[in-house]
Amino acid sequence: MKKIRYLKRKWQKLKITDKVQIIQTLILFFTLIGAIWIGVRQNEINERFKNLQDYAAISVIMPSKKGAITLRNTGNINLYLWGFEIFGKRRKHDRPRLVGVGVDCFIYIGEDLRKEILDNKEFEFKVYFEDEFGQKWISEHGGKVISSAEDGDKEFTSLLWSYKIEKNNWSF
Repeated sequence: MKKIRYLKRKWQKLKITDKVQIIQTLILFFTLIGAIWIGVRQNEINERFKNLQDYAAISVIMPSKKGAITLRNTGNINLYLWGFEIFGKRRKHDRPRLVGVGVDCFIYIGEDLRKEILDNKEFEFKVYFEDEFGQKWISEHGGKVISSAEDGDKEFTSLLWSYKIEKNNWSF
């Protein structure tokens, strides 16, 4: 309490110009603090916008070719398909395949995998991608055989869906 009285008396003894300078200094100090806070928040917002612009997304769509699974790049950046994994078996391309924005690509399934899909009826598979910035992704999908040919032709109709795509530093 004594300190407050002391400061009050000191304040009253100050000239008006000194009081104005002290008030200006305090205003400038709080303005600086506010500007720093706004700058930090703006950097966070800019980072979020950048992440929203450059996102990877892959959707699996119904097969349109015999023995193939069709994937569509629904993201905003080009992706490079390196390979896929189904029933624990990995298939890798010698060189990555470009999957442009809005473009379909096909994963061709061999006879051995088609037979395994028919035997199991439900299946899950992973697709390995790299984006144009070098970030690696794994896209997870699933499917279910809803009808198959009776003549042993290994032909079937399936329902396909996508689970998720996530950053992952995979290697083959």
